[in-house]
Amino acid sequence: MNGGSQSLIASGGINCCVSLWNASTGERLKTLQGYISSIWSIAFSPDGYTLCIGGGDRSIKLWDISTGKCYKTLSGHKGFVCYVSFACGGQAILSSGEDCSERLWNVNTGQCSQTWQSGFRVSHTAAVSPDGKMMANSNEHHNIKLYNLLSGKCNQIFQGHKAEIISICFSPNNQILASGSADRTIKIWDVTTGQCLSSIRERDYSVSLAFSPNGQILASGNYEKTLKLWEVNTGRCLNVLQGHTSPIRTTAFSPNGELLASAGHDQTVKLWYASTGELHRTLSGHSNAIYSIAFSPSGDMLASGSHDETIKLWDIQTGKCIKSMRSPRPYEGMNITGVTGLTKAQKATLKALGAVENLATQGSDSEQII
Repeated sequence: MNGGSQSLIASGGINCCVSLWNASTGERLKTLQGYISSIWSIAFSPDGYTLCIGGGDRSIKLWDISTGKCYKTLSGHKGFVCYVSFACGGQAILSSGEDCSERLWNVNTGQCSQTWQSGFRVSHTAAVSPDGKMMANSNEHHNIKLYNLLSGKCNQIFQGHKAEIISICFSPNNQILASGSADRTIKIWDVTTGQCLSSIRERDYSVSLAFSPNGQILASGNYEKTLKLWEVNTGRCLNVLQGHTSPIRTTAFSPNGELLASAGHDQTVKLWYASTGELHRTLSGHSNAIYSIAFSPSGDMLASGSHDETIKLWDIQTGKCIKSMRSPRPYEGMNITGVTGLTKAQKATLKALGAVENLATQGSDSEQII
């Protein structure tokens, strides 16, 4: 979501287009087209006027949200672009690609000012600090490197994990970094000194990490189906929140820190009281795993993105789904009833892309196609 006067949601995927939605009404406002492959990553500029999109065509495109026009294309990656984020107060863009590199781009000129090679695999665990001045990313040696995005220099190397690093996040004040690894530990690091302040032993992978708005609590969601709250200063476990029936993939605190949201493979979003760990309510409606959740800037709504190809908007106060949104698939509504010469596999593929074989079934899905 962006934080402008009109809250917007941007979504993209295998349909090779990006949709802009009104977060309050669920109305689809614009469709940004011009892609020939899947969309992998989207980021709003800090002022909310520009959308940055990275995808399978190896490029990064900048779009003017008010006009819906692409005004700049950044080229240089040799593979798909899996991560984009604005940095340096919106003057730069950080990207990560299949070519195992992170790149820093000047927004005004479109030129790549820095390139860092992350190793032999794609770095999916890059994070930009809240102030946009630092970038942390993991490598094949199970280390985390901290870069100054203004100078391009590596300021710190955090060493101590024994296996692949799965999740990284900065504290709101930019002073603390948390990392979760396949070695079943969570480590809390001092950004300035590089010192490991705490090493927390878990029973399973911590896939998702989130700091509370005041930076005093760290939430971790794992494959063990539990959500745990940790005191950042001591590494002490404050609470264990149980209720999910499958691995947790994503967590988020509300802007005021009162609620904690978690979601994952059990197809539900759970809202917890952060202070007590009590379950507030469960939001049900998705038909597949949920990989992304975000509170609106005001905290009165939550958006959830699922493998069922929908984005759902939830009213936090009532727990009701306000709107279910899905972008049209490439062959949405195309009637293939009675068409001959298609194999079962071809029919299945066409149906997965939106085709229908019987007019009576068209529109039976509960989600709204806008």
